[in-house]
Amino acid sequence: MVIQDITEILHRHLTQRAADYAETLMEHGFTVYVAVHDRNADGAPIRQDWFHYSRDANGRTCYGTFTIGYFGSGEHAMPVRPTRQYGSSIVVTGMPNTYSIAAAERIARPQNVGLHTGLRTFDNAKPWGIGEHYVDVRTLLNEQSDD
Repeated sequence: MVIQDITEILHRHLTQRAADYAETLMEHGFTVYVAVHDRNADGAPIRQDWFHYSRDANGRTCYGTFTIGYFGSGEHAMPVRPTRQYGSSIVVTGMPNTYSIAAAERIARPQNVGLHTGLRTFDNAKPWGIGEHYVDVRTLLNEQSDD
């Protein structure tokens, strides 16, 4: 079977709630990246409850990571250049846990202030594995499914 629909791809790689939000972001011009190497024993994709996303902001590609929290909240983080002190992503000051377009736009911008970093400003950075381990869902169109 050939996969020909973005919605089908999202639902093969993401949980229902994550896929629905990813589709909403794509409808608003975001690019969504899913893990392609996480497979179960049968070789089918393991459905994740998180994904990376990006958008063009001020002439540059800016990224974000979305995760469904423990109690179902929508949690966003901004990837940054990794350091021992702050890790590879930050929680942004004043960021609500939500499934909104505004939240994704706020994360995926060139700079943000970190909540737990002494209000230090960070530059947005490309997450590790984009293009190899995490790919734009549009590149998966017309791939052969395992079904």
